[in-house]
Parts: sequence; C-alpha cells; structure tokens
Amino acid sequence: MNHQEWKDLLARHQDNEIYEYVNALLDGLRDEDPESLAIHLHAQLQSLPFCGDNPPGPILKTIIGIRTLIEEKGGDVDALLAKLDNNK
Repeated sequence: MNHQEWKDLLARHQDNEIYEYVNALLDGLRDEDPESLAIHLHAQLQSLPFCGDNPPGPILKTIIGIRTLIEEKGGDVDALLAKLDNNK
C-alpha cells in the first residue's frame, strides 16, 4: 500500500483513548533516525497478517505516523524496508 492508501484506511476508523498512547509513542520516536524508524515500522508491518482484512486503527495510525516521520527526515521508506527484508 502507498502512503495515501494507508491514510484512507485509517480515516475509516474512529478515534478513541488508545490514540493518545499512539501519539505518545510517535512523539517518543520523533528524534530517531530514518534507519531506526524503519525498524519500528517493519515490526508494525509484521503484525498486519494477524489482523485480517481490517487492521485496528491504532496499528494503522502507528504505521502512518512512522512512515511520515521517516519521510520528514528525508528517508526512503520503501528502500529502508526492502533493506530490512533482504537482511532476514
């Protein structure tokens, strides 16, 4: 999925208290470099197959938030994830 598709999927979910936790998590990751952020993103993406066709909103928000942080720091999300996949 591209970044917009992730955002569109998240838009279908309602906000609740858990998003406060997600926002705190993302704030805590704000100072990480793109490579470290990619490791966090990769871990989140690994949970998606267990979510079925409708992943929970907080997971989607975390994925989108980390992707956004990587992009804001000039990182290439797809290249960083590919590098992690190739290192398995």
